[in-house]
Amino acid sequence: MLKALINREGEPDFIIQKEAANQDLTFKMLKGLYLSNDIKINNDKFEENLGLMNNNKKYNLMAELLADKNDISIKVVTFAGTDKTVMLKRTDYGGKCLLLSVNNVLEYMESINETKVKVGGIQRQEEKYFDFKSFKEAWMNACVHTKWSEEIPPAVYIYDDRIEIISNGGLPSALTKEDFFAGISKPINKKLLKVFSDLDYIDQTGHGIPLIVKNYGKDAFYISEHTIIVTIPLNKELLENIEKPAGNIKLNEAEIKILELIKRNPIYKTTDFIRLTEYSEAYINKIIHSLKDKKYIRRVGSNKSGYWEILKFL
Repeated sequence: MLKALINREGEPDFIIQKEAANQDLTFKMLKGLYLSNDIKINNDKFEENLGLMNNNKKYNLMAELLADKNDISIKVVTFAGTDKTVMLKRTDYGGKCLLLSVNNVLEYMESINETKVKVGGIQRQEEKYFDFKSFKEAWMNACVHTKWSEEIPPAVYIYDDRIEIISNGGLPSALTKEDFFAGISKPINKKLLKVFSDLDYIDQTGHGIPLIVKNYGKDAFYISEHTIIVTIPLNKELLENIEKPAGNIKLNEAEIKILELIKRNPIYKTTDFIRLTEYSEAYINKIIHSLKDKKYIRRVGSNKSGYWEILKFL
């Protein structure tokens, strides 16, 4: 009878009931997002209308997630190779309104998505390092449907051959694997889902999981009682098959090392190269200048927000 009730009603929305550890919260960012989407808000009842307070009129866990400042950690971690033996970089996009953190991760992942253009006849085809739409759906699902009540945030791990999107809590009790793969949703965090939907971060058509299955198959999903991991394989041929013109100018060991680092993460800056190689700043600048002169790399965008594009590889 209990299982039937859960299947009919869905699981309780614990992030609405659970009191936030911090009650000194503000929501300027969240209000700004609503106003920028031409959604009128009532300042006096904003928190109440969005479900940011529990029955005791205290800010709840969802309020903490969406507040201007919080202690929620949203990490993107890059590893060298195909396991966790060596960590190259860890970036924390948390500490602020969850919606902005979620978007920061999307912007970062889009910035490292390599593009190769194939031109044949009148057709122009582009190849990507990974399917960004699939990543976006997996990431949004992880952020909306993870069991925030257990206070283990979703994360993104980047390896040489794949991307993993990790969410906590497994499937809701009311959802079977068959329903899950069919795109049927029984959200754990209903109020949070509504906020994401209000601001067009997600739609509720249920096409996200079927899209990932279409592109990568059901094997892309690891589902256990406590965890869901979505694995998106990287298009390694994109980088491995970059054109190698005859008469490539040879590179020294240091240049090869920097080129390998750029391959792994095209938004690395001079400070990153110094940290990972222990070369001096002057030597790093000399290597970068040499790689640009030899037409191996070029800078796209500004020094602050741009990225490196690999023109050819070894």
